[in-house]
Amino acid sequence: MTLGVLVMAAGESRRFGGCKLLAEVQGTPILAHAVAKARKLSPGYLAVISGGRHAQLQQALQSDLLPEMPLIYNPNWRGGLGHSIAFGVSQLPPHIDRVMILLADQITVTEQHLRELLSAAEGCGVASAVYQGRRGAPAVFDQCYFEQLMQLTGDRGASELLNNQLADVGGVAIPEAVFDIDTPQDLARFSKRLC
Repeated sequence: MTLGVLVMAAGESRRFGGCKLLAEVQGTPILAHAVAKARKLSPGYLAVISGGRHAQLQQALQSDLLPEMPLIYNPNWRGGLGHSIAFGVSQLPPHIDRVMILLADQITVTEQHLRELLSAAEGCGVASAVYQGRRGAPAVFDQCYFEQLMQLTGDRGASELLNNQLADVGGVAIPEAVFDIDTPQDLARFSKRLC
C-alpha cells in the first residue's frame, strides 16, 4: 500500500498568541518536528495543510526557518479540523491508498507510535491513537474511508467517525497524544521536561 501523510497545521494558534508551529523545541520549529517524523515513514505523498498562519509558514519556508515541505493552503480553514482533513484527503493523488492524519502540535507523539499505528491498520484498514478512553489523532485510514473523510466538517476532526461510526478500528494506546501545544505555558512545561 502507498501511504500519504497529511500534517494538519491549519489552525490560527489564537491561544498561543502567535504562530505556535514556528515556536522552537530543542532548536527546531514544532512543525519541522512533525514533518521529520512523517518523512521517516517514507510516504508516497506528504503535505502540510495550512490555513490561519499560511503566510507566516510560507515566509518561514522562504527564509529557510523551516526545511522544504509541501504546504497546501486550505481556503476553508475556519471551518475547523474536520474541514481541513476533508480538504487534505481531497488533494491526495490517485496512487495513494492509505492516509495518516497527524496533528502538527502533538509534539510527544513519536515515530515509533506512528509505525505502531500503521501496523494496527493492517488488519482492519483503520487505526487510531487511544487516550483518555477515546480514539483520536494520529490515525490511519485505508482508501475505502476516503469518501467518509471528505464529508467531515467542524472542529472535531475525525473523532466522531472513529468513536461512533466505524465498527472495527484498530487502537494503539498512545497516552502521549493527549498532549499538544496550545499555549506558551504548554510549550514552557514541555521544554522544562526536556531539561
